[in-house]
Amino acid sequence: MGSQTYCVRLMTYLPGKTLAESPGTMQDLYHVGRLIAFMDKTLQKLESPNLDVLHNNCDEEWSSSNINLKERCLLVMDGDPLQEVIKAVIEQFKSHVQPKISSFQKGIIHGDTNATNIIVTPVGNGRHEVSGMLDFSSLMNDCYVFELAITIAYTMLENPSPLDVGGAILTGWESIMVLNEDERESLYLLVLVGLCQSLVYGRYDLKKYPDNKNYLLVTAKNGTRILTKLWEMGKKEVERKWFTDASTKNAF
Repeated sequence: MGSQTYCVRLMTYLPGKTLAESPGTMQDLYHVGRLIAFMDKTLQKLESPNLDVLHNNCDEEWSSSNINLKERCLLVMDGDPLQEVIKAVIEQFKSHVQPKISSFQKGIIHGDTNATNIIVTPVGNGRHEVSGMLDFSSLMNDCYVFELAITIAYTMLENPSPLDVGGAILTGWESIMVLNEDERESLYLLVLVGLCQSLVYGRYDLKKYPDNKNYLLVTAKNGTRILTKLWEMGKKEVERKWFTDASTKNAF
C-alpha cells in the first residue's frame, strides 16, 4: 500500500469543570464577561489569508441577526403560549434593533459562549478562576454585542439567580470593551432573542433528531421561565437592574 496523509489536531488539556457544572459567584461571572471580551479583542489581531472561510453572519444559523430563519422555524411552537411572546420579541427586534446594527462594533467572535464551553477551576471560598474556553468551531464575523448578549442569556439558564447575571457579566465585559449607546439600548432585546432562538431551534431540531431530546431541550428546562420573566418585567426594569449592578463595580 502507498503512503497516506492524515490531518492531526493537537489540543492542550484544560483542567476544571464547565460553568454549567459550577455556576459560581457574581465575581466569577464578572471574570467570565471580562475573559470573553478579552478573547474577542485578541481575535482582532488574528491574521490569515484564509479568514474569509469564517461563517458570514448573514447566513449563520446562530447569528442574532438572522431573524428570518427564526421566523421560519417558529411554526414548531404552534399551540405553545410562548409562541406569542417569541413573535413579539422578533417584531421588536425588527423595529428597534435591526436599524441600529450598522452602528454596532464588529469583528471575529467565538459564536457559542454557552456555559458548557466556559471552563472554571475552584480557588476557594466558593469562588472560581475562569480558566479557558472550548469549541471554536463557530467562529464568525459578527457584532460583539451579540456575543455579550448570548453569554448573558446562556449563563442565566444555569444560574440560581438569573436576574443578577446580566450586571456581573456586563461589568466584566465593559472593563475591556465599552458598549456604545445603540448597543446598550439593544442589549435587553438581544438577550431575549438569544433565549428565543435556543428554544425555537431546540424544538425544531427535535423533530429531526428525536433521540437527542435531552440535549436539544436543555434550554427549555429553565429558558421558558426566564424568557417569560424578562418579558413580563419589561425593558426598563430589566435594564435598570443590569445597568445599576454594572455601575456598582465594587460589588464584583
